[in-house]
Parts: sequence; C-alpha cells; structure tokens
Amino acid sequence: MRLIAVGLGPGDPELVTVRAAKVLSNAKVVIVPYSSNSTRSLAEAIVRNYFKGEVKRVKLPMRRVVDEAELDSIAEELCRELEGVDEAVYVTLGDPTLYSTVYRFASRMKCVEEMELVPGVTSFTACASRAKLSLAMGDEGIAIIPASRRDLIEKVRGNFETVIVLKGSMGLTEASQLLDGYRKLFAKRCYMEGERIGGEISDDDYFSMLIARWEDGKEG
Repeated sequence: MRLIAVGLGPGDPELVTVRAAKVLSNAKVVIVPYSSNSTRSLAEAIVRNYFKGEVKRVKLPMRRVVDEAELDSIAEELCRELEGVDEAVYVTLGDPTLYSTVYRFASRMKCVEEMELVPGVTSFTACASRAKLSLAMGDEGIAIIPASRRDLIEKVRGNFETVIVLKGSMGLTEASQLLDGYRKLFAKRCYMEGERIGGEISDDDYFSMLIARWEDGKEG
C-alpha cells in the first residue's frame, strides 16, 4: 500500500496547500490519528472540506513514554482494516516532518510499501505571520524546542537569535523563565478558534508557544 502523509496546516482550512487539497479530493481512504476528541474534530473538520469518503479514526497514545507493543497492535489492526486498499492518506495538523505521529506510527504498518509526504504550514510560522514577526534575517539561527526540554533551552540561550518553544502545556511558564535577554511573544491557537497573540504566558494549552527573539538583554 502507498501511504501519503498530508500536513493540514495550523487549523484553518484556508491554509491547506493546493497540493494537500488535491490529494484529499482524490483520496480513497483518509486516516485521522488523534489523541483527544478536540484534535480529532479539528483534523476531521478540515478534511471534510475536501473529502467526503471513508475516514479511519485511529486513537494513538501521545505520552512521552509509549508502550511499543501497543503501537504495534494498533498498526496491525489498521492494516487489517485497510486490506485491499492500494493507497491511503494519513493526515496530521501542521507539517508531517515536525512532531508528527506519522514516522512513529507508519513505520510500524507492515502493509505500507511506499510513502509520500505533503508539507503543511507549521504552527509557529502561522503565529509569526499573525504577529507580523520575522523569525530570522540574514545568517541568524533558530532553535525549535518542546517546552518539556528545559535542559536544551538552557543550552541554546544566547547562542540562537530566535528560540521557539512549542507544546506549551508541557511547562511553557517555566521555559520562559530560562530565556532572560529575549523579547518573548506568547501565542496560541493561531488561525484557530481561541486564538491569542501576546499577553500573559500560560501552560493551559498544548497549542500554545513562545517565540523569543534575542534583544541584547532587552525583554518585552
């Protein structure tokens, strides 16, 4: 079976790429992985703008430490359900190459013989666009780190002009405290319902982030 992993972008159907829309429109089966009802509803709502056929909903564990046997079992069951299907589309919010389940899960699907990736707009470029903020200029460097990796945040401080901290529910407030010397912008759910740009940093939303720009000791 051929598997096409499609990035749906940050959550707005209008930010789905032309290529992604074409793939979805021509799909035979679309696989929607999810960890909660909210993520499933959002991804499926975007898909339904372009695809009216069969959707396979697959609940995946999103814990940092996952039982490998559990993933193998889910992949095996999905392959059984897709028996006889020569091509399927696997969707993911954002881009399939960045913190996506596609590599972790699809590699376990023994029925997959070939895979194609269709890129999508990332959450942090969407938020930077909303804020009219340049992420990098010239030869400046960018570090992208999940909020849970405070050890990495400490190491990159002062060595990268831009530090982007994602997965805000994993400790964004504490991560922010490690970025003295940066001008910090809090953002969440850009181009989605509940969008917020700026204001007080909070840890209450997985789809929240911090975009920090080095300002030679100035913090805004």
